Amino acid sequence: MLGLGSSLVRGGFSLLTYIKDGLKLFMPYKKGDGALQFVGTGSTSFDGSNDYVSVPTSSDWLIGSSDYTVGLWVKSTDSQGELISAFNSGGPYHGWLFGIGFGSADGKLYFYQANADDSETKVSTNTVNNGSWRYVSFTKSGTSLKFYIDAVLDSTHTLSYVSTNSGQAILFGQDNNISPARRLLGSLKNIAIWNRALTATEVQNVMYKSYTEVSGRLASGLVSWWSLETSSTDNPAG
Repeated sequence: MLGLGSSLVRGGFSLLTYIKDGLKLFMPYKKGDGALQFVGTGSTSFDGSNDYVSVPTSSDWLIGSSDYTVGLWVKSTDSQGELISAFNSGGPYHGWLFGIGFGSADGKLYFYQANADDSETKVSTNTVNNGSWRYVSFTKSGTSLKFYIDAVLDSTHTLSYVSTNSGQAILFGQDNNISPARRLLGSLKNIAIWNRALTATEVQNVMYKSYTEVSGRLASGLVSWWSLETSSTDNPAG
């Protein structure tokens, strides 16, 4: 039995809440105010006006009949803004969007997909635009879509169809329609795409990892990773 006195603290946090019998690893990654912190040395900021990152077209970005996961760190007070877009710029519209705020759902995550005449939007239960770093992700397995916020399941949705669209160019911080109202004001970090649906445990495990630390099962199906902390980009898809 491991016993602790009430005065024992580490890094400003009381360990009484966390330490359990048989504890093997403790990774709080929080500041003194309790805010989550990403892993790494930096991030990329977007000014909400004309900043964005463009990645060439690839079939890796296709969310169609395959299962997919997208995860990233975001820090923003934006009520509406794109996080990652794989959407064509002219009709008939094809592709998908993952962002903050849709319609009246300001501050909440949303997933939008379109396939010619079909389109739909799913929205998270909770908001993420509180100005602190948040780890946000979605998994798509068949027609099941799940939102995770800070590696905790937020909500589960059923998609009405499975898209068959072709791969589109990826944009960070903006969608391909170039709508100024949807440009992100905030920062992004560690954007990753898997061509499978991660489990809830895997979402938790990858949340605090850098690219070099992703291995084993977590690396399975990982098609791209952008650290966004230097001028170069980590991308296992080449």
